[in-house]
Amino acid sequence: MSKTASRVLWSVALCLLAAALFFFNRPTPAAPVPEGHAVGERLPDFTLTDLTGVPFVLSEHRGQTVIINLWATWCDPCLKELTHFDRIQRENPESVAVLAVHSGLIIEDIPAFVAGLDSALRYAVDETGDFTALVGASAALPHTLVLDPDGVVNYNQPGSVTYALLAELVEMAQGK
Repeated sequence: MSKTASRVLWSVALCLLAAALFFFNRPTPAAPVPEGHAVGERLPDFTLTDLTGVPFVLSEHRGQTVIINLWATWCDPCLKELTHFDRIQRENPESVAVLAVHSGLIIEDIPAFVAGLDSALRYAVDETGDFTALVGASAALPHTLVLDPDGVVNYNQPGSVTYALLAELVEMAQGK
């Protein structure tokens, strides 16, 4: 075989090898995240008007960790943990958005109750129960959801949370 033919064969072989390496190592598009309320799913977009009349639109909070707390005035554990949510909101005003949603079972004047609190939280009421169903919660309160900055559910559990747990959940959601 001539020297030129040998060089051509080596060049073709190297090109084929490079093409194979590129083909098998090319970036593949990420699979779409399914929509839902389970951990690993993207919570469907929603709009819930807070007690000041301002709509809380989930998609407008992309880039922030979103914490949703379902609570009620008649729920003692709920009232105790509101301070934890307030502290997280005050410590992370740019990177975290907290929405405290009162259950549809209303036995008090919620706006009057909230007005008596020194709180940085946004409060809303789930008057129909549709929001509770959307996030996959039950009547068991309190209930907390934590969404990462892309709106993917990282935590969705009934029961009380501590400040330490909330801080850890925020760090995990933000990838720290």
